[in-house]
Parts: sequence; C-alpha cells; structure tokens
Amino acid sequence: MAAVKAAGVPLKRRVRLFLGGDEEVGWSCIERYKKTEELPTMAFTPDGCYPLVNSEMGICQTRFHKARSGSSVRIDCGTAPNVVPGEAAAELSFPAVPCEVPEGFTAEFHGGRIVIHGFGGHAAHNESAKNALQCLLQVLNEQPLPPEDYADVSALAALLGYDLHGEGFGLDVKDESGRLTLSPDMLKWDDTGITLTIDTRHPFSMTLDTLLKKQNDVFSALGYTQSVVKADASHFIPKESELVSTLLDVYETHIGHHAEPLSIGGGTYARAFENAVAFGLDPEGAESECHMPNESVALKDIRFNTVVFADAIRRLAGK
Repeated sequence: MAAVKAAGVPLKRRVRLFLGGDEEVGWSCIERYKKTEELPTMAFTPDGCYPLVNSEMGICQTRFHKARSGSSVRIDCGTAPNVVPGEAAAELSFPAVPCEVPEGFTAEFHGGRIVIHGFGGHAAHNESAKNALQCLLQVLNEQPLPPEDYADVSALAALLGYDLHGEGFGLDVKDESGRLTLSPDMLKWDDTGITLTIDTRHPFSMTLDTLLKKQNDVFSALGYTQSVVKADASHFIPKESELVSTLLDVYETHIGHHAEPLSIGGGTYARAFENAVAFGLDPEGAESECHMPNESVALKDIRFNTVVFADAIRRLAGK
C-alpha cells in the first residue's frame, strides 16, 4: 500500500488494510470489524496459496463428551481444534507396556507415562501430518487397562484408526471442491469423563446436516453427546468475476505462465466477506508450512509477494 501511494497511482476505489489477530481460534477480530466498519465490496487475503483460492470447503468442528468416573487414564492432548497434534501423552495408574509404533512416530514409555511424537500440521492438510493422538489411542489399545477404560479406548482406536477422511464414519466423499478430511485434534480424559474434538472439512456435496448426523449416529451409540464448536459454510467466487479474473491476470504476468484458481479445505479470512478470495502467500506447488514446526517464509517470497500485492492493488483500485 505504501508503494502504491508513493508511486502516485490515482485510485477509483478506497483501499483499506485489515490486520486480524484471532484467525486461528474464534475470529472475534472479524466479528468486531463487521459490527463497526464498512464492509468491502471486494477483498483479497494472503491467507492461502498461489495462484488463487476461489473455493473453500465447509468447516465443521464438533465435540463429543462421555461422562465417566473412576478412570485410570489421564490425557490432555491438543492445542486447537484445527491443529493436528504432533505430540500426545497419557498417564496410567500402572507401568505401561512398551510396544511398537508405525513409521513416522516415536514412543516413549516412562513408568505409567506414555509419550507419542508425530508431526503436527493444519487439520485441512492432515495428510501432511502424523497425528500423535491417533497413534496414542492405538498404543493404549495394547495396554492392560481396566475393562471400562479398555472398552472406551478400543472403540475410539477402531473408529479413528489412522484414517484421514472419516472412513470409519462412512464420510469419505469427494467432488470438484475436494475430498473430505476428518482429524481428531483434541482429547481430554480425566476422572469426570472423555471429551474429543474433531475437525472436518467437507466438500460442497456433503451437507452439514448429513455430516453431523453420521458423526452423531456413531458416537451416540458409544455413549457420547455431540456439540458443535464451529460450522462455517463453503465459500465460492466465480472465476469470471472481476476480482478473480484480475488477480489471476496479475499473477500470470509476474509468474510467466497460465494459472487456474484452486479449491482448498482450509478456512481463510476470505469466507468472512461476500466477495473475497485468498491470494498467496504460499508459492504455487510448494508444501504449506502452515502450523508446521519452524513455520517460515523465504525472503525471496516476501519480495515476490510485495510486488504482486502492489500490482494487484493498482489493478483493482487504480483508475
């Protein structure tokens, strides 16, 4: 924006910069903005990847709770519903039995404490992560637990396995918008009960009602009650729109080849506004580092983004 202003580009539209501070949790920043500020007629956010994201799948985060007492298991795993846990630990009331874990995971056994190391990531890209919670459930399934604990562990281990697409729920569907992903990302297990939080990204052909019913049918049979943490509808801006066509042309000019818009399972700030898309920031074809260990952006990419964003502002807002 400073470069566009310094260059003296005459504008036909006002340009505003919105810096959000709550994107990964509750979007309270967006809600505050919508209540107090004028909504944009068009917008782009560097919250995805190039060439451009004009289609975002629906997001549903659900919580399942089962009341318990007298359990010998203690687990407090996960940091946020949309972050695949890279580490998961359990405390048992007896010495744990060491066992093997699949490639990509490591396990530590310290008396009654079990620690699983996987590889964290974004729930929308769970295929790029190694979910330590799923592995922990499999390891606990090998332990000599009391009958009630074993029944609960065994049920969750069988249902979730190492699945990525909700196969155990009969939810593995795919259409032009993408393939459904399902990631169990938080688990609290103590003397009062078991609480599991699941993140699901669903394609346009899977309705929210169908998704919630299939999940609830399975969990209610196991004694759990369902609550919805978050449910965001899918988001789509046509390729032929001024916003998408202009940004694609800007990108093609700077990258030197033809580009097509993308559909993702991630949820960007774009879905908060009627006419908005994600433009950048990850390079085309690069593996996203979002929520990964040592998340970073290369200096050359920052320079590229600066030039492209300035040109995008000029093209969309300039006379």
